[in-house]
Amino acid sequence: MNNKNMKIAVSCEMDYMANAQMKRSICNADYVDFVKLSGYSPYIVCEGMDIKSIANDMDGLLLTGGKDLSPLIYGQDLGWNGARKCNLIRDLYERDLYEAFLAESKPIFGICRGFQLIGVLVSNELKKAFEQDINRLKTVHQNHQQGEVDISGDNPTHVIECRGVLKTLVDSEILTVNSFHHQGFDMEHDTDAHSWIRQCEDIFAWARSRDKAKILEAFGIIIDGVKVAGVQYHPERMMRREKDRNKHMALFQYTMGTLECEWEPIIPTTIYHSQQ
Repeated sequence: MNNKNMKIAVSCEMDYMANAQMKRSICNADYVDFVKLSGYSPYIVCEGMDIKSIANDMDGLLLTGGKDLSPLIYGQDLGWNGARKCNLIRDLYERDLYEAFLAESKPIFGICRGFQLIGVLVSNELKKAFEQDINRLKTVHQNHQQGEVDISGDNPTHVIECRGVLKTLVDSEILTVNSFHHQGFDMEHDTDAHSWIRQCEDIFAWARSRDKAKILEAFGIIIDGVKVAGVQYHPERMMRREKDRNKHMALFQYTMGTLECEWEPIIPTTIYHSQQ
């Protein structure tokens, strides 16, 4: 299939205006541009639209960033443990989108919040490793939340370590990206998550932060023959940096199946900080 004929469903942020009856859906233009620059046709989808029809008509799904996931989605307490301004309606709608596209054997990619949603849906072990506020971890030394002055995101300041196909796609073990999150998967302290990644033969990519916490920064897995992947950072905000543009589109294109790449299998034990 010609790339330009591929239709990618792009999810929206959802919030309320003056009151709970005035819902609205918002999609940053950067996501639309990201899909177009990657060679596809973007189609914005909003909460309330027919999920079955979307999954049937579209060729791939992009789950975008936004507010925090509700703890109800990953089985944690609703009390104040770090989650902010959650929207369970969006969480449930995008969970159903994810499941519908998977059932249709169509690829799925997540950015930031979308990546987090994929993580808690893909694996119970990752779900247990999810932290509502990583800033509370003593092992987090890098700044995962750039200031408002850098909100455009085209000023990358965050260093991550790449493995698998991602390492090949960016031609480096190290990639500098932006960072706008305070939740994430703590891979240093969750033994179950470590064990699951070690034993999983279907992972084709992952990346982690360089601090001791080893926060998961990218992830890709094949589920029943379908590629499902995502990144914790915001590649769509780095499209203004033309010299790095191809690097930040590559994993998305690989997941959608329009970019081929030969790569060496991941050595699972490299996820352990103590073994490096």
